[in-house]
Amino acid sequence: MPDSMFAYRLLFLMLFMASIVTWVFLWLVGYISHHPLSRKYPGNPGSVSLTGVLLVLLCALFDFNQLIERNTLLLALFIIGLVTPWGAVLFIKCQEHIRHRKFSSHN
Repeated sequence: MPDSMFAYRLLFLMLFMASIVTWVFLWLVGYISHHPLSRKYPGNPGSVSLTGVLLVLLCALFDFNQLIERNTLLLALFIIGLVTPWGAVLFIKCQEHIRHRKFSSHN
């Protein structure tokens, strides 16, 4: 196995594990239940988290079968596994901060 392939596999494994841990952590902590997509389904707050985990697993399946080019999979895994969930957390935190400032400024 060439060194570049080993580096790619190591980077993919690192992103894969970080993505799975991120989605599960945010589901356990409860940030996903405040996500705008999960408000449509109030009875199932883990649906967004399950979708995220399934998309990460789909990226791993594409990598295993070598269906998509390597750099594209790394980018997709980075966006699906890390940017999307942590971006949602940042969006929720900013929305709560703005809402808190709006209500406290009227008092």
